[in-house]
Amino acid sequence: MQTIEDLLVDDRFVEWVLSDGQEHNAHWQAWIKQDEKHQAVVEQASALILDLRQPSVVAPATDSAWQALQQQLELQPRVEVRQLPSWWQVAAAIAVLFSLAWLLWPIQHEYQTAYGELQQLILPDGTEVDLRANSTLWWEGDWAEGGIREIYLDGEAYFQVTPAADHNGMAFVVKADPLHVQVLGTGFNVVNRPERAAVTLIEGKVEVLASGTEKSELRPNDHYIWQAASQKDKIQTIANPKLYTSWREQIWNFEQTPLREIAQQLEHDYGKAVVIADAQLAEKKLSGSAPAKNLESLVKGIGTSLGVKAQIKSNQIIFTP
Repeated sequence: MQTIEDLLVDDRFVEWVLSDGQEHNAHWQAWIKQDEKHQAVVEQASALILDLRQPSVVAPATDSAWQALQQQLELQPRVEVRQLPSWWQVAAAIAVLFSLAWLLWPIQHEYQTAYGELQQLILPDGTEVDLRANSTLWWEGDWAEGGIREIYLDGEAYFQVTPAADHNGMAFVVKADPLHVQVLGTGFNVVNRPERAAVTLIEGKVEVLASGTEKSELRPNDHYIWQAASQKDKIQTIANPKLYTSWREQIWNFEQTPLREIAQQLEHDYGKAVVIADAQLAEKKLSGSAPAKNLESLVKGIGTSLGVKAQIKSNQIIFTP
């Protein structure tokens, strides 16, 4: 778990705090949801950053007054006094460390999508990435400077990776906490959301390792899923990979998918709270597909297919019988 000190020297966290949640919001909101203790750490670190950013309030002083005080101190005998640092000394030390970390922190290359936005990227090695809405992809420092093509993901993305053979055997790794995905093939989909993490392999081969589990090697049409609630993983063989990749064409596919799972995806992609009238309705299942270019059309299509009332009101999507 990251400590307050870790957050104070994390440039993404500082930018998030100072931008009032406009920068890197998806990353930090997801991190806060991973553990109830994270909220308290974030609040304390944020308060320190904001306090240090404010100008200090001191009594007026002139250069001549300061020089007079300095001369007076030099006339007094030097006595070594050991004491615990006061709060302002601690704050000053943190400020110095923060400034040094800001200058020395490696350059970060980041791509972030807004709610309802898809983005297509080409990485420096030619790897093609489709980045889903409300997602962030980044790497630190120069590309592959450590002899490995390593990137980080919050949200969801589809990767078409250029072969390692084209890059002197250099591995391609996706870090999507809690997942570590070692790419041995080419086409795959990665999900990193607060409630679950998943990898769907379309072609080639990948190795997946999640915290507290053993390494798994996936073959084409394998769907690996890690549930945050149980901290356990499982692998399923799927007949229709489009269930997990059709979002790239702005189409959502469903196969006996409960409304509660659809609601989670609506919240992730469009940033609106989904309200389902009752538990029975939440378990109602949907099969088929729906265009996702327009939120209103998507919600209406889901409601019509399920035979329920669906409406968008301000920042809510409401499903009722």
